[in-house]
Amino acid sequence: MRTKIIIKTALFSILFLGCKSGINIDQAFKDSLSEKYPHAKHIEWDYDDGDIVAEFWDEGIERKVWFDQSGEWMKSKADIPFSKLPEEVKMAFTNSQYANWKIEDIHFLEIGENMLGENPDSFYEFKIEEGRQELTFAVYPDGTMATFPS
Repeated sequence: MRTKIIIKTALFSILFLGCKSGINIDQAFKDSLSEKYPHAKHIEWDYDDGDIVAEFWDEGIERKVWFDQSGEWMKSKADIPFSKLPEEVKMAFTNSQYANWKIEDIHFLEIGENMLGENPDSFYEFKIEEGRQELTFAVYPDGTMATFPS
């Protein structure tokens, strides 16, 4: 019995201490987020490799946004259901050779010029599978498809 209590206490401690309750964020980061995503709700802030990251819900879509240490927006990632994709993107997938593959995830990625050193970019990242085969590719908002190198 005592062993069970010790194990349960240890597990609880690991789970409790492993959870981050958030961090203190300068108002500049909060202002930058609310300017780009005025409908953001349930915002959680954290660090990721020195960057400041906000995870939140925005009009029913789960989003993650990265800022550099100066508060500049770097990139965003959103989990998008197929039903909420623009028609051009839906048609590109539906008319592709992968139309019958199972969709694992679709993310909308926006990458700022600070990340690429060039013009900002945005695309939909599809992760799909058929049997044991998996594939990740991009569909740009205009419906152009591009596969990622393996």
